[in-house]
Amino acid sequence: MLRIILVTTIITLILNNIAKAGCGHDIDYEWGKYQDGKTTEFTFENKGSKFIRITRIYVLDSDGDKIIDVEPKDYFTKKGRFVGPNETYKHKIITPNVYKYGKKASYKCKYQKPYEKSISDSIGNAIDSAGNTLDDLNPLNYFEKRKQCLRRKDNAETVAIGKRIYKMCMEGN
Repeated sequence: MLRIILVTTIITLILNNIAKAGCGHDIDYEWGKYQDGKTTEFTFENKGSKFIRITRIYVLDSDGDKIIDVEPKDYFTKKGRFVGPNETYKHKIITPNVYKYGKKASYKCKYQKPYEKSISDSIGNAIDSAGNTLDDLNPLNYFEKRKQCLRRKDNAETVAIGKRIYKMCMEGN
């Protein structure tokens, strides 16, 4: 009887470790701060043989509260950023708060090939396109968004950064 319990426990522990092995084990992840006082860079290096999609990047303060929650954008999918086998992806965040107060960083990922769509992607795309169509029809939303984007642009330190902020804001990022 004791032997059966011991064997069952060992098999359970082995299967539990296999089940928990996820994409995080294939990613070498680093984050660092530039000397300019505003920029934080995240580096993801895929050491595995499968495509990995980075879906979220978080920066936490010393209490564990989120300072920023970013969804990296891929040009084609607009949701998550793919890192192929033996590839490196770098993501920069230009925010003084992240630079100043960020103590810990984390990310979420999943295995997915770039040409595959998950069910949540398909549903999300349909909902987003319907919502965008309704928002585009309302001219008040455009002017309010433009006003907010101009305000952000005016608060930038340089003209080049202001133009980049305005463009990203108007595109909805």
